Amino acid sequence: MIRIEEVIHNFWDRFQENRSFKFVFNSLTVKEKDVYKLMIKGFSNKEMARELEINHRTLESYRAKIMKKMQVKNLNEMIALNARCGEVDENSRVK
Repeated sequence: MIRIEEVIHNFWDRFQENRSFKFVFNSLTVKEKDVYKLMIKGFSNKEMARELEINHRTLESYRAKIMKKMQVKNLNEMIALNARCGEVDENSRVK
């Protein structure tokens, strides 16, 4: 049986993670948010560059900055973090 202390602790951890995620997400530039949303949706680098009308090297720079700010090592970690904190869903629009 789960004790009330565990429930409160789990809730608090989740709250802190969500609050931290929102703070970092809100610190992204407009273009970084556009790239982030496309990454979460599963676009390839080539598709993202075409969609955002930017050079692929510029796109790679945005990706690196986003992952550093989000403190994730790879796309899978970013997707998992987004799933837990819920900033972008598959139906959200970029432009």
